[in-house]
This record gives sequence, structure tokens and C-alpha cells, in this order.
Amino acid sequence: MQDQLYELTVEKNTELTANFKAKAPVEEKFTVTAKVNDSKMGTVKLDPAKESYKAGDVVTATATAKDGYKFVNWTVDGKEVSDKAEYAFKVDRDVTLKANFEKVAADPKPETPKPEDPKEDRKSTRLNSSHLGI
Repeated sequence: MQDQLYELTVEKNTELTANFKAKAPVEEKFTVTAKVNDSKMGTVKLDPAKESYKAGDVVTATATAKDGYKFVNWTVDGKEVSDKAEYAFKVDRDVTLKANFEKVAADPKPETPKPEDPKEDRKSTRLNSSHLGI
């Protein structure tokens, strides 16, 4: 907005009043991007999903691991910001979140059942002479 210039020739005592109106504040808009360390391992989504956000908007980023993988953490510029798959935060700047997944370790072999104690078997099969009719 340009300054308003008003020229006036003063011939007598004159009272002037300048009226001002506040400008509408400029609303800052920010972008939030969510990525994954490897798209084979999982997916991400933002809620609400928008092109830009206002300062103070709350956004929830959700990471979902694919079969055989697990979610590890969310990072921003290489620094962990959450280890929860669902991460809610207030927008205060442009930010790129990265969901990190890793392969699930192969399940260890199931434990083999322990053989029964042979003494227990003897107890259950031990018969006395009265059972045999002797």
C-alpha cells in the first residue's frame, strides 16, 4: 500500500483526523511432506492431506508397515521426532517427515517340546498285582 498524500493550504486553525484501518494479517502457509525410507517396506499418509497448512494446524502422520517389515520411527532432517506410527504435531514451518521401516527379523525356530520325564511314564503304567488279578 502506498502512503496517501494530501495537500492542504492552511488559512485558519484546522483540525485534521487521519483514519487508519488495519491490514488483514498475512497468513503464513507451510508445506508438510511425508516420505518413506523404502516404499517396498511401508506407506504413509497425512490427515488432513492438504497442499498447504496454516501455522498452528494439527496434522497427523500415519505410517503403515507392509508384511515382513516394521515401523521404526519418524525423522526430520535425520533426527528422530517420534517412535510412534501415528504422530500428531502442530505445523510451524515447512517440514519433510520420513517414516523409517526395517525388515522384521526371521522368527526363531519354535522351541522343541521337552521329552516327558520317563519316570512319569513308569508311574502311569505301573500296575500292582491286584490289577492283574494275581
